[in-house]
Amino acid sequence: MPGLSVSMSIAAFAKQQISARLGRLVFEIHNVAKSAEAEAVHDLRVAVRRLSQSLAVFGSLLPSGPLKKARKRLKRLRRAAGAVRDCDIALALLAEEGVPAEDALCLRLRKERQEAERGLVEEIRRWTASNVSEKWRVALQLDQT
Repeated sequence: MPGLSVSMSIAAFAKQQISARLGRLVFEIHNVAKSAEAEAVHDLRVAVRRLSQSLAVFGSLLPSGPLKKARKRLKRLRRAAGAVRDCDIALALLAEEGVPAEDALCLRLRKERQEAERGLVEEIRRWTASNVSEKWRVALQLDQT
């Protein structure tokens, strides 16, 4: 990822960074849509956090209305992925402690994960059906320097 050059304005740099992180988020969304395995969900959460942080740092350089909507939408996606990830972590910790997979707690956690995964998949469907990333590119003026 290129850094800030002498000829590049801070606003152009900010938009470049946000655009790159948005692209990574879209990539991770597609990965989770194919398979909501633990590592894919983790990578999605990382992508959401990084984009959220970029929006927080560079938010003053972006249109405020679309920025607020983007941050709210990212929060929903982060929460949906977080519910799945929490179950994954709990199951991994139980496995490390030698708790059998057929233990009642493990069974309950797997059921909770399935429900959380359905919620995450639904959030991803809404995201892709409404073409959120392309709308954000326009609304946040990411393709303009």
